[in-house]
Amino acid sequence: MPTQEQETLEYPHLIVRARPSVYVRWKVEFVEKTEIILANGKFTPPFPNAFHEGVLKKEALDLAIEALITITRESGYRMCFVLSPTKCFYVEPDGRVEESSEPPSGGLQIDGTKKG
Repeated sequence: MPTQEQETLEYPHLIVRARPSVYVRWKVEFVEKTEIILANGKFTPPFPNAFHEGVLKKEALDLAIEALITITRESGYRMCFVLSPTKCFYVEPDGRVEESSEPPSGGLQIDGTKKG
């Protein structure tokens, strides 16, 4: 059963493991741009109309995961693409992707937006 915190989160979202037990949550916004951007608290894969009847299209999910594989390889950070309180994809810096029913929890959660 989802916790109260999980019920108030926007889905999908991205969790970046900044260091052990420290997580940064980024908004996910599918856009019409041609480039993938991970900045200012947002992950923006280029895929307009990514949802059909409230469900993320498989093609949009595949594009987001492929982008995250590249980003994790370049950055060295572990990431988790969270679709719902019970479905997520862990993306590792070595390129492995694992589907899970348990998104990251606990630890220190930090908002990915810049302050000031």
